[in-house]
Amino acid sequence: NLSRYVYVLILSSFSLLFYVYKIAGTRLILQEEIKHKILQQAIKIAPFEGWSKEMLHQASVKAGFDENMAELQFMNGTMGLLDYYLNDLDQQMIAKIRALPLDKMKVREKIKQAVVIRLGLMKKPVASKTVSFLALPFNIPSAMSFTWRTVDKMWYEAGDTATDFNHYTKRTLLAGVYSSTLMYWLNDDSKDHHSTWEFLDRRIEDVLKAGNFMRKFSTQTS
Repeated sequence: NLSRYVYVLILSSFSLLFYVYKIAGTRLILQEEIKHKILQQAIKIAPFEGWSKEMLHQASVKAGFDENMAELQFMNGTMGLLDYYLNDLDQQMIAKIRALPLDKMKVREKIKQAVVIRLGLMKKPVASKTVSFLALPFNIPSAMSFTWRTVDKMWYEAGDTATDFNHYTKRTLLAGVYSSTLMYWLNDDSKDHHSTWEFLDRRIEDVLKAGNFMRKFSTQTS
């Protein structure tokens, strides 16, 4: 009888845990759906309102929720929503990069395509407001963090697994390439952004030269 009681108790405990896990999983799915709906509306409003608390409220209402829903869903409010948006773009970028024939591409081409893909995922009116918002003095730490996250994913998908000094050097250099190319792209009205891609080629060439110099310097001083 004792063994049967223990068995029933264990079975009940597992059933309860499964139920709690299922409920928690459902809530997470619902939260993601809410966040996604708010984000879709925010992208439409951002070109006019910029990234602001007012935009946050408008996006919540247009998504079919109370005006305070976005602030409940996104930690740090507007910055939290922007973080969610930029991370979503990074995830889309990763999916597109992995669809490329990476095994047949040189590192230079992988990096170029990563930047091209990432810029292609953005709409200029939204990107312009994003840059303006992140350029505010108190937002610069977040801007640096977001940029680092993006270029880190670019290098990882390009096959870079370095953990030494080169890990930071490569990402620092690519952050400069990506940021400068983004600014050039925002002001480029050439057909199919041809001028931007030429600019990107020149910047990557500069980085490769700098990388070769750093490797030689490291070898000579080690």
